[in-house]
Amino acid sequence: MTAPTVALICSTYNHAPFLPRALDAMLHQSRPAEQILVVEDCSTDNTRDILGDYMTRYPQLRVIFNERNRGVFRNGAKMLTMVETDYFCWTSSDDFLQLDFLEKIMPAVARHPGVGLGTCEQSYFSLRHPAPLPLRRILPSAGFDRFGEYLSADALAKTYRADHVWLPSNTVVLHTATARSLGGYRPALRQMMDVFMVYAVAMRGGAVFVPEALAAFRLTTGSVSSDIKQQGLKYYRLLTRFFACAHQKHLRFFERALMRSPFLALSFGKEMLLFLFASPRYYSLLLRLIFACLLHPKLIWDHFCFKRLKERLFAD
Repeated sequence: MTAPTVALICSTYNHAPFLPRALDAMLHQSRPAEQILVVEDCSTDNTRDILGDYMTRYPQLRVIFNERNRGVFRNGAKMLTMVETDYFCWTSSDDFLQLDFLEKIMPAVARHPGVGLGTCEQSYFSLRHPAPLPLRRILPSAGFDRFGEYLSADALAKTYRADHVWLPSNTVVLHTATARSLGGYRPALRQMMDVFMVYAVAMRGGAVFVPEALAAFRLTTGSVSSDIKQQGLKYYRLLTRFFACAHQKHLRFFERALMRSPFLALSFGKEMLLFLFASPRYYSLLLRLIFACLLHPKLIWDHFCFKRLKERLFAD
């Protein structure tokens, strides 16, 4: 059987200080990607100069220069339409992958043909703490050892009824055909766009796990995801859109998994809990979540402390 192919894709805007590290990680993987695609979104710093230099040295690097700023959400939707490989990984230009990221994930993916995604554990760094620290050292429950290499979609849904499986969006390679069959990225979901895709693909095609921290995420107090969570009404509206998307006919399987698996719902943050309190339509899920909290208080405590713990240790 032919080994699956993989693309590394990235959208960048004003990340010049971090971009070389991200590009070097993409271009020097010990198992090279078949496609490397970067969208430059009209940066006002020297991002374009950096990309121009890399293009002259690495002909395999393809860069799309936007004529106007489109934003990371539209860029993500656009990049998915340009992927030419079986799998893809969307990495941020201020994060980076370890050089053996693909070498360790893709063989596991190949052993389970058609699997929805392959993922590894995550580490964190910041300007104050540049050395990546694996998440499992902060929260042991974030480790993958207990899951084995593969969980089918059904097994994953059952796991979420009593346990939490961390699936950070920057640690995964996603099955391209599955992502497209689910409608691609939805810019209307904004900060929840990539997370929605990751969990929907996992609930459709299952996941393989590599219990090592092979991707590093930069923590900053001004990130796109942190900003929206400080705007309660806007985040409530995003969650309303989130459930509306999951209710679409071709995504009903994901909606069913959400309604039956409280720890899956909790993957979308404590804001999800507040949303459920304010939404009588979803009180059955709220009751499941409360019952799960009573049965598994340690996992719930880990999850709710996660953001505050990260900010205390790493925030710039």
